[in-house]
Order: sequence, then structure tokens, then C-alpha cells
Amino acid sequence: MTSKQDIERAPWCIMYNDDAFFSKGGEIFGRRAAGTSYLRAIAQQDYKEAGVLVRNTYEKNNFVNLFTPLIKEKD
Repeated sequence: MTSKQDIERAPWCIMYNDDAFFSKGGEIFGRRAAGTSYLRAIAQQDYKEAGVLVRNTYEKNNFVNLFTPLIKEKD
């Protein structure tokens, strides 16, 4: 049986790498557009938590800056 707590947590972890998601200087490549769409889809769910793996603090900050506005789009 699935508990409410299980539903509130995303069932996977995102391996965040700037090259797959973060667009420097406004350059949009297919992989970055796809990566951003993937993050948007996660942000649109009703999960209270999601796991994210990052390589360093720089990429953590980039993830937060990219993901936070996607959550707000939902509201």
C-alpha cells in the first residue's frame, strides 16, 4: 500500500549537470531545451520533495535558480 508520504516524494532523483540544463549566454541547444522541459514537468507535479544530485555548489546554485521559477509557474 502506498502511503501519503510516498506520494509527496518524487520517485526518482535528478542528476543535475549544467551542460544538460543550463543555458549560458542565451544559447539553447536541443539537450538543454529537453532538460528544461523535463525539469518543468517535475515542477508541475504535486511533489513536496525531489532528490537532486549535483557535482558542486556552483551547479547547485544554477539548479536552484533554474528550478525555482518553474515551480512558481504552476501557481
